[in-house]
Amino acid sequence: MSAFRIILIALSMIFSYSNYIIFESYRMQTGIVFDFNKQEFQNENYQILKNSNMDFPNLTATGFPMDALFAKYQIMFKDFDGALNTLNKGESSNPYMRIKESLLAEIYFNLGIRDSSYYYSKIAYDNLPLNVRHYQQYISELAYRNDVDEINKTFLKSRAKNKQKFWLLYFTSVIRLEKENSRIIDSLAVEALKKFPTNQEIKIIASYILVGEEKVKESYVLFEEGVKYFDKTNFNLASDRFISAYNLNPLDYSFSENAAMALIKDKRFEEAVEYLNISIKNRDKPNDGKSEYGLAICYIELKENELACEYLKKSQSLNYKPAFQKLSINCK
Repeated sequence: MSAFRIILIALSMIFSYSNYIIFESYRMQTGIVFDFNKQEFQNENYQILKNSNMDFPNLTATGFPMDALFAKYQIMFKDFDGALNTLNKGESSNPYMRIKESLLAEIYFNLGIRDSSYYYSKIAYDNLPLNVRHYQQYISELAYRNDVDEINKTFLKSRAKNKQKFWLLYFTSVIRLEKENSRIIDSLAVEALKKFPTNQEIKIIASYILVGEEKVKESYVLFEEGVKYFDKTNFNLASDRFISAYNLNPLDYSFSENAAMALIKDKRFEEAVEYLNISIKNRDKPNDGKSEYGLAICYIELKENELACEYLKKSQSLNYKPAFQKLSINCK
């Protein structure tokens, strides 16, 4: 057999073996990547990783380093010393992602060594500021240091301000701090309510900042009481609870709208007009035409037919179904 054929056979065997290893590795990765996506780390997959060769291939099919995967499992199963050894045994196989620094920050956070956690979280954030995890780790450390100024600067210069998650993390980091720059925080809370009108989490946490957590919580208790009274057709008490909720927390337009609907049922139309106008002015979600329909009903009862027809047309244009029949009956 010629030397060339021997070399060719040897190379074929090496390539076949390496392909087999890669195939087995990627097959093993399926369950592990599933764990990462769900953030639920199974002991079975942890044991598989313990007994796997993570040097080849050293990257997963998603580009995530194998040693970082293993270190994350070690962190989740409280083997912090083992995780440090895994991460420090060599150079990161994908340094651009700054996964190593992010995991080191997580380890030191769990160990209560916050200076080191801050140090590594800052490296990770400075290199990839649009990564949600890096941003969350860094501002958590800034919040621990009560550094409101730096939290504000970090958020204001962020190019990810259109992402709802960044706003939520920002508000979570500042809500319980001594707010020397409360004017900036308050203005951002107002901006967030306008920017993300349908995000309930942002709505609540921004309300906590602008109104106060206790008042917001109490307003929703009163609102639930109002709903119960409304369902029992006790419209007088229902409107009282909705109005009280609105007075505590005027940022939630649904309080004034529900107060108006209860007042209409209680035949207090002039008061209902007041709260419906407040509802329309402060509305924080796409208009569904309900408040305009309520105003039309009030104006019909108050014998102001021209205004009634105007609001019925507005309500109909917003596809509020009850307005269609009412318009045909009351407006020629």
